[in-house]
Amino acid sequence: MSPKKVDAWISRGILSACECFSCANKLAHRFKETKIYIHCKDPCNYKPIRGVEKSALDKLEDIEQLV
Repeated sequence: MSPKKVDAWISRGILSACECFSCANKLAHRFKETKIYIHCKDPCNYKPIRGVEKSALDKLEDIEQLV
């Protein structure tokens, strides 16, 4: 028997929510002050929407390493 997937509201910052907007698991979103709440049907299992590539932010070097 496979585990049940539970949808949930996840609190994200503005930058980390950017990836959620291109995820097929996102059902809805809400803004409140500096937080974005993402309603996700399968939290933290990123699945890109068809035709969308993974963010290029992963390819950038860490700023702390450059200093």
